[in-house]
Amino acid sequence: MERKNAALKCTLNDGGSLPWTPGFRGTCSAALMEVNCARAQVWCGQPENACHRYLEGLQSKRPVHPCYESQLLTRWEFGLGVDFEGEEPRRARYLSEGSVVFMTTRPRTPGNREADRYIFGAFLVRDVMSPAAAAEKYGTTYGYVLVGDPSTGVHLPSDAHLPFWDVFRPASGKGPSWRRNLFRYMTIDQVRVALECMRAGSGNAEMRERIDRLAAEAGVGSVKRPSREARSIVDGTERKSGIKRKYGGSGESERHRKLKEWAAAHPEAFGLSDVVSEVEFGFRSQDRVDVAFLDTDGMPCCVVEVELEGDRELEVGVHQAVKYRALSKAIRRLSQRKGPVDAWMLSYKRSKHADAIASSLNIKTMSAPGKLP
Repeated sequence: MERKNAALKCTLNDGGSLPWTPGFRGTCSAALMEVNCARAQVWCGQPENACHRYLEGLQSKRPVHPCYESQLLTRWEFGLGVDFEGEEPRRARYLSEGSVVFMTTRPRTPGNREADRYIFGAFLVRDVMSPAAAAEKYGTTYGYVLVGDPSTGVHLPSDAHLPFWDVFRPASGKGPSWRRNLFRYMTIDQVRVALECMRAGSGNAEMRERIDRLAAEAGVGSVKRPSREARSIVDGTERKSGIKRKYGGSGESERHRKLKEWAAAHPEAFGLSDVVSEVEFGFRSQDRVDVAFLDTDGMPCCVVEVELEGDRELEVGVHQAVKYRALSKAIRRLSQRKGPVDAWMLSYKRSKHADAIASSLNIKTMSAPGKLP
């Protein structure tokens, strides 16, 4: 029988979540438990589920490892589930020993969509456990269970998730839609791109070795050098995660965005010509400057830090500009490109205190034009 690879649909679990691991190592937090148990279409929302019983007051002790998601990154096993209406086990005919599977989930934040689903890890299937064997082992019904090889288990850091729908592109004209099954088969090209992205985004040598092994098992060849498609996905992911880290959970304010966009569209205001502007220009340090202007060699020649107003905020902005200028000079030096780098702080209102600090550090300051579009 033909063997295929697949993506798995996992319910979000934040048990044991740390900066270098996305969770899936213990029972969910109380807040996430309530969110998951309110969803009748998943195991968490079933009356016999231990977390559900705990929240209903039918069980006094907090559950320990109540589902396969709570042990997913320790046991590397995944249950394909049952049809809750007919209690029939779901089976994947083409998943067997040697299949590569990618674990996906989606955030449980207000306004999240199926389009926000992301890949957080992968493993090689070593065996497929029957429903009877799974029931005996777990004491409950998980249907057929994919048993992974722990030595091939790969997980991405919490801030390096890979957008699933960037890899698994739906048919033309169709939006992201998973429906009911807990798995979706993936083409060999999709597997290759996913592994290239995971390897490029991983800074862990052991994880990269495991990804290379998964690539060999899947028969996709070497993934050490990402293709153009994979690099495009990785660059976009790094950009999004960098912006999120920079502005926090509430995101960028409208006033900040408008001022940043004005700066990018008006290089002449900074005494520049024959340059290309780039918003949220990223450095290897994962820092991002609001606006960078690149010269004809593609090297940063001017950086602009955007702040709103207030003595403290503008003082911080001046020091941020100092940092971005230094990082830009490092790029030029490593590329053996001579030439100065100007640094500006742009704000809605000036501050004498911040201007004095900026002058001593050779940072130029400017206030916003009277009216922005």
